Amino acid sequence: MVELENDAKLMENKFVRQYLLMTRAYQLGGSHEWAPETPFPRIFALLDEAIRLTIPDFDISDLNSLYSLTEIDIIRLISSAHLFNGNAGQALGIFLRLIELLDTDYIILPDRAETYTSILVTTSKTYRYLNRYEEAYQLADIGLNFCAQNQSIGGIPWLLYQKAIAAYYLHRKGEYRNLMEDTIKLFSYYGEKEMVEFCRERKQQLA
Repeated sequence: MVELENDAKLMENKFVRQYLLMTRAYQLGGSHEWAPETPFPRIFALLDEAIRLTIPDFDISDLNSLYSLTEIDIIRLISSAHLFNGNAGQALGIFLRLIELLDTDYIILPDRAETYTSILVTTSKTYRYLNRYEEAYQLADIGLNFCAQNQSIGGIPWLLYQKAIAAYYLHRKGEYRNLMEDTIKLFSYYGEKEMVEFCRERKQQLA
C-alpha cells in the first residue's frame, strides 16, 4: 500500500489515487466494528479527498451525481464513519438514499450486487443502533432474499448476523439461537476466524 502511494507516476491517475485513498480510509476504520479511538477526522478527510477527485463539487445532499461503484463505496464508508462516530440518524439517511439509487438499476446487477449487499448489511445494523429492530430484521431478510436470487453468497453470513441480533431484541429467542448457529457455521466455512470468535462471544453475551 505504502509503496503504491509513493509511486508518483501511478498516483497521477486519479482513479488509482481515488481507490487508494478509499482503501486507506477503510484500513483506518479497522474491522466491522470501528473502535472509539478510530481517527474519524482523518477518515472523513481521506474520503472527501477521494470523492472530489472525480466529482469536484460533490455535495452529500445530492447523490445523483454518483456514477461509479467506487464513488458509491466511498459514500458508503462516509456513512459508516457517521454511524460509528455516534451519528446513526445521519448515517441512516445516507444509506437509504444509496439503496434508492441502486434500486434504479442504473448500474447492472452483477456489478452492483456486492456493494448493494454491503449497504443492506450496514443499513440493517444502523436500524439496530437506533433500536428499530423490526426494520433491521426486515431489511436483513430482504438482503438474504436478494443474495439467494442473485447468487451473491458472500454477504449471507453478515446478513444472518444482523437478522439474528434483531430477532433477539424482538424477543424471538429460539429464532435468534438458530440464526446465530447458521451465522457461525457460514463464517467458519468462509474462513472468517475473527467473525467466528466475535459471534461466539456475542452468543454468550446474549444467552
